[in-house]
Amino acid sequence: MLKIVTSNLILCLATCILLSCQPKRGPEETSVDVDKLELTGKILIYGPDVDATTCEVFGQCDCCAGHYVFINESEFIAIDYCEADQTYRMGTYKTNNNIVSLHVKELVVDRTANWPAEGDESGMEEMSYTLTERKVDPITITLTLQQCEKNILFEVDSQETPFAAVDKNTLFSDVVDRMKQHGVWPLLGLKE
Repeated sequence: MLKIVTSNLILCLATCILLSCQPKRGPEETSVDVDKLELTGKILIYGPDVDATTCEVFGQCDCCAGHYVFINESEFIAIDYCEADQTYRMGTYKTNNNIVSLHVKELVVDRTANWPAEGDESGMEEMSYTLTERKVDPITITLTLQQCEKNILFEVDSQETPFAAVDKNTLFSDVVDRMKQHGVWPLLGLKE
């Protein structure tokens, strides 16, 4: 009888341990109120993939990830990365319940790489960039707050980049400094 009780106890413990260690399959609705979530000074990385165990968002392709940089209580900059090129767009944002609405303006600043000449094998020619401005239709992007494990995750209403999360590997000040150094900041209508 003792063997049966002991084996049942071991089986119950093993089952509990196995079930509690399983990673969640994806985001779940969260009870965190987005209105109380401070976005100013934060950077969200957006992309097509999310790691279900770490809740980190990433994109394993050349042109499928970017950042939302929240520069104050109402404005943000969307940055798309494509190989060595970047595209910048200003916008405003509002929070309501578990939704962040990003209203992206029509002005686009492209920072395009001028690749060294194909025949140059010296490696001495540095990469240069060209900044251009253009206008496109404004868009609205909706981020819905989710929870993945104990981290905050946003579901994005975009098929190409359906996830966004706080980028823990990129400093806000570094991104802003780079935009200023590259001449993008004033083209977006921002003051030093």
